[in-house]
Amino acid sequence: MKTSRFSLAIAALAMPWFALPSQAGEPTFLGPAIAAGFTRINSQVEAQTSSSVRKQLQALGNSSMPSGLKGNSTLPMIDLSYGVPLGDSWVALMGFSYVQGKNRFESKTMTNGPSGTVTLNTRLKNQMSVYLAPGARIGDQWLLYAKASYHQARADYAPTPNGALATEFKQASYSARHKGVGYGIGAAFAANEHLEARLELEQVKYRTAANKYVSMTPKTTRANLMLGYRF
Repeated sequence: MKTSRFSLAIAALAMPWFALPSQAGEPTFLGPAIAAGFTRINSQVEAQTSSSVRKQLQALGNSSMPSGLKGNSTLPMIDLSYGVPLGDSWVALMGFSYVQGKNRFESKTMTNGPSGTVTLNTRLKNQMSVYLAPGARIGDQWLLYAKASYHQARADYAPTPNGALATEFKQASYSARHKGVGYGIGAAFAANEHLEARLELEQVKYRTAANKYVSMTPKTTRANLMLGYRF
């Protein structure tokens, strides 16, 4: 329901666009702006049990395996940016973005055998970033840019053990804050000096976080589509 309302708000914002002609000669993509839209996130988390846990599982007769958890989500996002001129045809966008909601992953079995199984459930949330995006203005209405960003996200890891492993792994759940860097490309279209649309493709690689049971390394590929207003 929340996503549907968000979609209606974006559609309402988009309706007047093609009715507002671009006013040539007025600077575009400069100054403060706010945008909202959606991001399609293709995520993967490489999960691997620690060496001490692998030895423990082998002693119990269980196998242990690295696992890649995958997830796809479409989530709402907001973006705050400021455009500064770098020359006659060059602009740099500096900004902050936040993704609302939780990116959920498929469940994955980390180990199985005569002592039971451990299934891992994962979700990524509170995804935020700051970025710098220098680009070239094409005419008055288009901006093509590259994007470099610093990201932070919170991940919840919840192993579900059963059998004899229920006791061994009952405290294996934990929450980790991942930090990482991203890079990508984007294109922005200005209907006039105030109304803009942006499409971006970016990849984010996060650092590994670990406890005594398992280590996790997330990576995401995102397609961002936003409509915005530049003041």
